[in-house]
Amino acid sequence: MITRITTFLALTFIVAGVAMLLISNASQLIDLSVLVTGFVFAFISFKLSSGRVNRTQYIVLRWQLGDAIVLTLSALMLIAAFTGVFA
Repeated sequence: MITRITTFLALTFIVAGVAMLLISNASQLIDLSVLVTGFVFAFISFKLSSGRVNRTQYIVLRWQLGDAIVLTLSALMLIAAFTGVFA
């Protein structure tokens, strides 16, 4: 629970700090202190969450027909987008 709270605080402070730096014309010292506080919370969150590492076994799966279809359609959409079909 503590890890989740520190992660939430980290994200909140980092987003708020970046927004304050971009938007406000006031003292940048306050903006940077909010941003640094977010990074401190992020560091604490990483330290707390890295204590318990669950190791899993990687299982290699063979490609199936659906995987090939998705890859082909994605490549065609990307090519169409860069050639100007959707413009």
